[in-house]
Amino acid sequence: MRTAVWDGLFRNSALALVCRVVTALSAFCIIPFIISRLGIAGYGVWETLIALGGILFVLQNIISNTLLWWMSQAYGRGDHETLYRSAGIGLGSLGLFFLVTVPAVWLAREPLTLFINVPAAEVPEVARLLAIYVAVYVAGGVNEILAAMVTASQRMGEALVFQTAGRLMNYGCAIGLLLAGHGMGSLVAGSAIGSVVYGALLVRTLRRLYPGIRFRPLFPSRREIAELYRYTGFMFIISVVAAMREQADKIILAAFASPTWVGYYGIALRLASLLLEFNRFFFQPLIAASGALQARGDRDGVCILYRRVVLSVAVCTGMVFIGVMGGYDRIMSFWLGSSAIPQVTEMLLLLVLGNSFAVILAGPQTSICRGIGRAGVETVYVLFRLLFDLVLTVLLVTLIGAMGTVYATAASRIVGTLLFTWLFHHTLQMPVRWVMSAVGVFAVALLLAGVTRGVFSLLAFPVSRGESLLSFSIVVLPACGLYLWALVLSGIVTREEIMSMMSLGHRKG
Repeated sequence: MRTAVWDGLFRNSALALVCRVVTALSAFCIIPFIISRLGIAGYGVWETLIALGGILFVLQNIISNTLLWWMSQAYGRGDHETLYRSAGIGLGSLGLFFLVTVPAVWLAREPLTLFINVPAAEVPEVARLLAIYVAVYVAGGVNEILAAMVTASQRMGEALVFQTAGRLMNYGCAIGLLLAGHGMGSLVAGSAIGSVVYGALLVRTLRRLYPGIRFRPLFPSRREIAELYRYTGFMFIISVVAAMREQADKIILAAFASPTWVGYYGIALRLASLLLEFNRFFFQPLIAASGALQARGDRDGVCILYRRVVLSVAVCTGMVFIGVMGGYDRIMSFWLGSSAIPQVTEMLLLLVLGNSFAVILAGPQTSICRGIGRAGVETVYVLFRLLFDLVLTVLLVTLIGAMGTVYATAASRIVGTLLFTWLFHHTLQMPVRWVMSAVGVFAVALLLAGVTRGVFSLLAFPVSRGESLLSFSIVVLPACGLYLWALVLSGIVTREEIMSMMSLGHRKG
């Protein structure tokens, strides 16, 4: 069983890596196009609509994460009946949420639009698009439920391939409609079409895996409520806090500054999120794999899984950190066709630093907690971050303006992650030496990022996109090679471990 789960983890992670790269590259391609058609202020309005929709994603996130844990346990036991009921309960819960949320947002659409400082002439159109986008967003929760079932069946790679196909359809339709002059509505229509494609592919796969499955809304029994309420309660706290934390910066910037500042923030966030995107392919498979091992009582297997993933995540994060922090001006020149924007640069440096700590010291750990049913450990972490971030945001926004929310976010991520690292290892009795190795990896990456930045400062700034890409490649690729060599030379990581990370196929152990 352990070998089968590990095979599934590495297979899913390999497919997920490919999908994340394709998705990230696609998003990078479409954003400059959106800005060229809508302007930086229009792009900021769209990012704010995404933020408002993201807050409403809370219940969907609670449902999908709870079901992923429950379904992983059922899959580990070979209990198909529970798998079927889980999907039905998810659909029933989502249906109720849709009936309550969508009419409420429709009634409040204009006050919400005015709150985010949309110009008066654009309020009617943006308000209408907000209501439609929320309806599409909430209905898309069906896909999250179906994807949880595919992932729990140790086939997350397939789910991500389908998600990538849906996003590519989304981007393609949006570009076509923007070219036809349909404005911001093109982005909403693209989201709807991409969601339909994603859902159709998931349904087709589930019918192949489970021929007897029936997609119908159900409601949980008293026994199931008793089994799920504790984990669901933890996920409720985690998801609410995450939604408030991740979307609050955009809303505060829109309300206290303008949608243009949200546009700057969106650009910085896209670059900083590369740290997460190039590691996210580990996290969801790790939840499913650790859940299946826990269901079999294989704690040693969970520990070995954690050791491998935490080191792989640290090494991967370090390489992305060197590229983004060392060559951010070249990336922006190649991406947007302009030199670094001061407002974006300041936000980027803060977000990248905070994300690095969160990805290395909390990413694999939160996946393990969710997989083995110990979400309470993560709950303490997110509650502390919420309180710390709230106090610091109020203080810094009062002192320095809207930009204070970005400083507060970075600080709360770093401090909260350090607390969570101690809490995770103390509570679950995981060896500390593994995470200390990850810290050593990041220290080497920090040093090499500084060297890379110094080299770029000595070179003339490129005058074209082609020169920017060439300059970035000439400096960053050798820096990443030097980084891997330094890790092996220092003994933090062995050559065999580096090779196994590259192949994603090392299962000895």
